[in-house]
Amino acid sequence: MKKITVFFIFLLIFINKDVYSNENFYSFEGHVYEYVPEGMSWSEALEFALNKGGYLVEINSFQENIFIKNLLSDVETTASDGGEAKYSWLGGSFNQDTNLWEWNNGREIQLNGQLDRPLWGNGPGFVNTISEPDQSIEDQNCLSMGAEMWPKESTENNFLGKKGQWNDLLCTNLLSFIIEYNTEAIFSDNTFLELPVVSIADQSYKLLLQYHKCGLKDCFMILSTSKSYIPLNKHITSLNENELIIPRVRIEDNETANINNVKFVEMTLTFDQENFTFEKQSSVTIPSLNTYPGQTKSFLNTDDLVSSEWVLTTPNDVGIKQEGIDKAMDYAFKEDKNTRSVLIVKNGSVVAERYSDGNDKDTISTSWSTAKSFVSALIGIAIDKNQIQSVDIPASDFITEWKNTDKSLLSIKDFLQMSSTLLEIGDDGLLMYVGFQSFDGSYILLDNLEFSINRVFNPVRKNGSYKWNYQNADTQILGEIIERASNESIYSYAQKNLFSKINIKADWWKDGFNNYMAYCCLDMTSRDFAKFGLLFARDGRWFDGDTNNSEQQIVSKEYVIESTSPSVLISQSFYLKYGYQWWVDTSGDWFVALGYGSNNIYVHPGLDLVVVRNSETEFNNDGPKERTTNYKLSELPKEWNHREFFIPIIESAEEFNQ
Repeated sequence: MKKITVFFIFLLIFINKDVYSNENFYSFEGHVYEYVPEGMSWSEALEFALNKGGYLVEINSFQENIFIKNLLSDVETTASDGGEAKYSWLGGSFNQDTNLWEWNNGREIQLNGQLDRPLWGNGPGFVNTISEPDQSIEDQNCLSMGAEMWPKESTENNFLGKKGQWNDLLCTNLLSFIIEYNTEAIFSDNTFLELPVVSIADQSYKLLLQYHKCGLKDCFMILSTSKSYIPLNKHITSLNENELIIPRVRIEDNETANINNVKFVEMTLTFDQENFTFEKQSSVTIPSLNTYPGQTKSFLNTDDLVSSEWVLTTPNDVGIKQEGIDKAMDYAFKEDKNTRSVLIVKNGSVVAERYSDGNDKDTISTSWSTAKSFVSALIGIAIDKNQIQSVDIPASDFITEWKNTDKSLLSIKDFLQMSSTLLEIGDDGLLMYVGFQSFDGSYILLDNLEFSINRVFNPVRKNGSYKWNYQNADTQILGEIIERASNESIYSYAQKNLFSKINIKADWWKDGFNNYMAYCCLDMTSRDFAKFGLLFARDGRWFDGDTNNSEQQIVSKEYVIESTSPSVLISQSFYLKYGYQWWVDTSGDWFVALGYGSNNIYVHPGLDLVVVRNSETEFNNDGPKERTTNYKLSELPKEWNHREFFIPIIESAEEFNQ
């Protein structure tokens, strides 16, 4: 304890003793955020933030946007030009010289919601175009985040934007705002170690250290110290006894720096009172994967990331309330819900898992139409591998039977969005499962591929404004495109490029003509379904902890975001919209892979949250999986309300740190 005392006296030479309030401060991804409720104009808010050593908050990820949205529960400041709704300032504005929306540092703000999730206000369903920024009034040049739906009296059917989405406003509005402070340690040019905030005794400090060799050891000498505006308990670096653990140090070499190849380490230093230096005890490389709201750690270490075995933890350890989990479980396991399993994953760890009698973590369930979301992922992978040019090319580039026909202009995107307008024939699900039933009650097997290719246009949909129609055959076409683009079966392609990459063991059903049923029927455990959900929760990234401790981009971030954005309006009254073989909440915050019998994978990227629910299933007999009368059955729940099940879990994660 004596060593701390001496060091602390040294620091006080440079620092006054003012103690800054902890109120309204929050931490996320190595940064600290201060909510300021007082209303100021945008320029006043910017100056206020800079004078405090921070800056008006800048949004760098969809996850950060969710985090900021959850800080706005107490906002009271309104904007008359924003439909009289409540808003807070963000650190962006319109540059009239460049004609671009820019952050304070000059970095361009992307207007294309598809490539960075729908952050700008988009109206109901975010169909085709975004509604903001519209700059409908001259000088609406400053960026804000809505704290509620706007206009003030709008409903789910007529809103222009929702809480957490962005709007352009007059800069003279007096709004609350959020200040962002950098706290991530930086070691640059193998010379200087900057520590923006360190907790020592009852105060916070900024430290600048210089690297040097002391014998055979690496050491850091204190160059300067100053008072930090960031309060205690809002950061993770502290001097305890004589040990300083820095959980996240960004290693930078200005000559070779590459933002996509930055190295992060956890560093442990021991303070040497005699020489006023810190001696490095250890330095461990950590994944560069960002953290998410609700985490108690500043980074994800290898134990938090999925390899072949799941990490089990408690809800409190990963920032989620038990009450919400209990509410969801109570709903799922009511007598009429026919639930086999519910699995809840937060921050890469299993926080809750329940199975019906006779089932456990090794029990196999059938996906039914959840498989469609897997097919979408495979399309994205094929694009990444340049086997498919883009989603906008004609499907007839691969389905050559359509060349020189009226189907030649249908794009791959048309099939991803269930908007091919090809004619549905009765219940194509039943037909493609079991075939045609003859007069004597027997079944004539249906060739799923031939059926899907030979469809003709539905003239009503082709010539109308509403083209969306859910069809299994559209997904079967996507599966065939993958096979023809790769020259291998969809199962082999999935095994090589997806399943093996994220440690999934799966079986994919075939029809009686040896066609893999792309639209349906992957068999795997609930835990393996959750791995697929986690891949999409983390924008297509995966950490392989079993082999070389490496992080891989399995599916490009751009495709993951594009495919899970609510791009197709199904109906004005239905709260789920459609992406690329995914169902998406109108908020854009979460999405779900839906299967018959409510075999579902729910994903909330902003909370690093995945929930799997599977129904009770059984074979009609012990024979092989044939598509006649022996296909696997899922008992339907009497009813299933996605929001009643999933929203309590979301709210428990959002409220944990409030």
